[in-house]
Amino acid sequence: MPSWLLPTGFAVGALAIWFAAAFRNTRRQIAATKARRPNPSRDQFMEMIAPDCAEEVAAFLWETALPYI
Repeated sequence: MPSWLLPTGFAVGALAIWFAAAFRNTRRQIAATKARRPNPSRDQFMEMIAPDCAEEVAAFLWETALPYI
């Protein structure tokens, strides 16, 4: 058996465990954020953002971000 095989297998296994844990933790964080953050309707979004920007900008943000949410 080549001498590089065991360290390489260890590194690949460690990376697989690391990526699996990161994936699990990311899913948990997303679920926790969804549970505590409301999903506003278009009208609620416009009301929430009105003090910070113009109505046209708010409408643009809503139209642009909606496919990604």
